[in-house]
Amino acid sequence: MNSVKEVEVVVRRRFKLGEEPAPYDVGLSEPGMVARMATEVLEYQDNESFLVFLLNVKNKVIGYQEVARGGIDMCPVDPRMVFRAAVLEGASAIIVVHNHPSGDPAPSKEDLELTKRLRAGGELLGVLVLDHLIVGGDGTYCSLAEKGMMS
Repeated sequence: MNSVKEVEVVVRRRFKLGEEPAPYDVGLSEPGMVARMATEVLEYQDNESFLVFLLNVKNKVIGYQEVARGGIDMCPVDPRMVFRAAVLEGASAIIVVHNHPSGDPAPSKEDLELTKRLRAGGELLGVLVLDHLIVGGDGTYCSLAEKGMMS
């Protein structure tokens, strides 16, 4: 008999981000909101980590999951793992985020190629991929949506 494995999704009411509340339970209006959330999760990571933030129909974050962890300069990501939590949790959209331990948030050719693959997969599953954020050091980030690089 096959059984569905549980997916651990981290859900928090609030992140502690200084004086400002995190955007849990509020609609996301800018990539910087997710970048701040991701920075808190990834701030002590020496290796690249890949997160998927799950959003409901009103673009409110309902949770996140780390789907891959790599080395200091790469992180192999399986698209099936990216969408697994989204499908099981009933997310209507996702924002994917990973860090560059070097501190430079500029996207690599591989980052752009992965984004293209994830968007195509999301279209098939009915899960929108709204953005791919790359978090660097000292609060810097690159939003591929803001840069017009999501295609």
